[in-house]
Amino acid sequence: MDNRTQSAVIRGIFVLLMIISSVVLSRLSMGLILFPIPVLLSVNGIRDKGKAIIIHIIASVGVLGLNLLSSRGLFTTEYLTIGLFSLVFPLTISIACTLWTALRDFSDSVLRKLVICSIPTTVIALAFSIWLCLPEAQASIETLRAAYTLVVPQSLSGEATIDLGSIFIAVLKFGSVPVAIIFQGIPILISECILHRGDEKWNFEFANMKMPYKFVWVFLALLGLSIIVPYLDFVGQIPIIVLWNLTFGLGLHFMFDGVSVLVSILRKRSLRFTPGRILLWLTFSMIIPGLNMFVITGLLATGIFENWVKLR
Repeated sequence: MDNRTQSAVIRGIFVLLMIISSVVLSRLSMGLILFPIPVLLSVNGIRDKGKAIIIHIIASVGVLGLNLLSSRGLFTTEYLTIGLFSLVFPLTISIACTLWTALRDFSDSVLRKLVICSIPTTVIALAFSIWLCLPEAQASIETLRAAYTLVVPQSLSGEATIDLGSIFIAVLKFGSVPVAIIFQGIPILISECILHRGDEKWNFEFANMKMPYKFVWVFLALLGLSIIVPYLDFVGQIPIIVLWNLTFGLGLHFMFDGVSVLVSILRKRSLRFTPGRILLWLTFSMIIPGLNMFVITGLLATGIFENWVKLR
């Protein structure tokens, strides 16, 4: 066996191990979001984009196939929403990460590629939100709410009881799109930060990416309609849910625009402020009550007002 053949065999074994790692990772709790990372890292060195996409598809089929096998008993009238819930987010993450690899030569802008990857994610997540509004879904929704109630403690104090199950269903109805976009972005951004660690060209591109100006008006129009439409008696629940999902989803991209502005400002002070470190700090701040709302509002406002105020 010559050196070239031996190298090809070693690469093949490595990719196979990464696919297996991805499938195994998907069976863990947090791995349900992080499972594409091994594949994203392994296909980066494969020049043939077609082969890289095929590797993604194989890993996705393995992940989704196991998911379907483990939840095959849930696709009945009583449990259908639980079955769909277990499938929607792995499906959107798999499609987005495959599309991300297909777009690797399309642009140097992380934000632009994330917006494109969010298109199929938005369609699938929006379909799931609409499903939750249909009469056919109500029986299985109650089963999902009851299951969530069993998993999460409902009483947060000795005096007050909060129906977290109903809140969970409301979040799925009005926020499936932003949740799915966040879930797709986590493995992509982690893998990108690992692959481009110390890459100043990538850091510069990250610090200077920006949402197109016309999307500001789309966001403001969606926000205005989301506030006004619920007061119109002749409008049903589905249009309201569609509007809020699209508003939150597009707002997330402007928040990411705000992250880029923050990276640009901090890197002018010191190059030690890398996108990876700043994203890590922001992630920790998101889990602190009170601070998280300040961070979310600040990043969103920064991403929007950057279009009229010079911030970088």
